[in-house]
Formats: sequence, C-alpha cells, structure tokens
Amino acid sequence: MKPRPDMNAVGPHQASPGRPGFTMIELLVLLFLATVGMVTVYGIQLAGNLVQRHARDINAARSLASTTLTRLRGETINWNSDADLNATRMPLISWALNGSQGIGGGAGRWVALPAAGTVGSPRQNALGIPNDPTDARVQNVPETVRAYNPRYCVHYNLQWVGQILNPLDPSAPRELLRAQVRVFWPITDDAFSPVTGVTDCGYYDPEGMAARTGQFRYIQTNTVLYRHEAWL
Repeated sequence: MKPRPDMNAVGPHQASPGRPGFTMIELLVLLFLATVGMVTVYGIQLAGNLVQRHARDINAARSLASTTLTRLRGETINWNSDADLNATRMPLISWALNGSQGIGGGAGRWVALPAAGTVGSPRQNALGIPNDPTDARVQNVPETVRAYNPRYCVHYNLQWVGQILNPLDPSAPRELLRAQVRVFWPITDDAFSPVTGVTDCGYYDPEGMAARTGQFRYIQTNTVLYRHEAWL
C-alpha cells in the first residue's frame, strides 16, 4: 500500500510562505527604478558632453577671431594713404570697405571672410585651417586635415570711427577703423545645407546668419585699426 502524499509538502517549484522572495509587483518596481537610474545617468552624461562641446566651440571661435583680427592688423602695415586701400595691398580691409560683385562694400556692413581664389567663404576647423585648396597658406596641408570637421564661419565688418591728429603735422590725421569679428558654429550638423538656406558660410547673406539663433551660435570681438604713420 502506497503512502498518501502530504498535501502540505512544498515542491521544488512552489513558493513557501516562510521563504523570502519577490512578488511580481516588487520585480516591476525594481525594474522601474533601474530604468529611471539608467536614464538619469545617460542624461547627465549627455548634458556633460554638450557642455564640453560648447566650451570647445567657444575656445576655437575665440582663437579664430583673434587670428582674423591679427590678419587685419597686419594689413595696416601697408596703409599709408587712401590709395593703399585696394585689394592688392590690403585685401581683407578692401573687401569689407569696397566689396565686389555687389557683395560687401560699404563701411559697417558685415561680410563673410572671402576665399583666397574662388567665390564664396570657406568653413574652417578648430585649427584655423580653411577647407579651401586655393588658399596658399594651406596648400601643403593634407586634404584630410583641411576637411576635418570644418564647422566655423568667420564674418567681419569695418566702420570709420574717427581720427587722431598727428602732433607733428595736424593736417595729416591718423584714420581709425573699428573692426568687429564674429565666428559662427552650428548647433546641429546639418545647419550648412541648401535646405536650411545657409551655404558658403552665408557669403551672400552674412547678416542673415546672426538672425538664425535656432541654427547657429557665435561670439563677437572687436579692435581698432589705424593708418600706419611714421611718427607712431
């Protein structure tokens, strides 16, 4: 005669009232908390990356703005008279004051930094290298370096602000130009596309880029340029 099975016995797949364990609700709560934790960590990491990228863009933009101001100051070495304000002796200053083909022209107007040998304004990378093979300054730079992440655009304007008289010859004033430089970078990688209406660094509409606050950020800096005089 077989013994009767004990109905109160606990099998291998049965939960015992006295054994610790997790209910379905507890597992769902744990899963929810783990998900919230992972999302929070990811959000913090993403925010940190954005802050780091923004800081990198600002540093690169400041460096490019400083380089542009240095180039403008360097051109004033050739500025001894109004006749020197030409594209041969002072190409960047002449471009902002006179322009070409209906672009630029006129003190106080913003213009895009022109390409060396072609129409348009090249983008530059964080090293200040323009993606412009016609620029003699970078002809020996490998194409892979020129094309690496060129995400910065440089605009500038020049405006007459006054004169300082020559104490040795009051009839020969020293002319002053205020130079302002803006360096733009995109918020999104697709900002420079025909779809958004911005190509060639806003070459045909430089002032319009500053109004596109949803697509670009920029920094602005300025200095004063003056006509070279032997008495200074």
